[in-house]
Amino acid sequence: VRTNERIRATLAHDRPMSGLQAKFSMPFALALVALEGRAGLHEFTDATLARADVQAMIGRVDFTAFDEAGPDCAPDYTNVTTCLEIVLKDGTRHDGRADYPPGSPRAPMSFDDVAEKTLGCAAFGCWPEDGMRAAIDLVARLDRPRIVRLFADTIHRMSRSEFDAPDLQIRRQMLAAEGQNPLFHLILRLRLRIRGQLHIEIDLIVT
Repeated sequence: VRTNERIRATLAHDRPMSGLQAKFSMPFALALVALEGRAGLHEFTDATLARADVQAMIGRVDFTAFDEAGPDCAPDYTNVTTCLEIVLKDGTRHDGRADYPPGSPRAPMSFDDVAEKTLGCAAFGCWPEDGMRAAIDLVARLDRPRIVRLFADTIHRMSRSEFDAPDLQIRRQMLAAEGQNPLFHLILRLRLRIRGQLHIEIDLIVT
């Protein structure tokens, strides 16, 4: 594995000694992917790190940095470009390269990918799976065009008034509910300032 010196310095623990250090270890992450096909919150633990097969696979990972000013750095490399070469027991080689992390604007995750990650994170936090699946289904059925039209009209009217340019944020927020199932709201927050002084926040909650 080869990447730039900044990422190499961040992922500094080639031989992590704890689950926390493992979160900053490229060899550990790749060992998980090779052995488990995933690297989620459940895997970044002291117990997983202590497994003999994980330790053996970590020892097979060579993690280095390329010289960004040298000939091995292509002009189209991004600030996170990472190159991977896998050598099998029979000598077969497989090469790969990633220029953008999953979930970034250049490599967006699909709704199914986000849903799968949400379920994994929720399971790690001991949230009930049935409630999480219901929440995901709720978000999938939101009338997004209606929401966008509503706020576009609000922004248009505000832009013609004495308000400064509005700042619109859209985020999801989980609220505790009665029983075991979590309740999700989609929060659309409109931040307004009147002549740079008064700060107003308007939340539209979509259930």
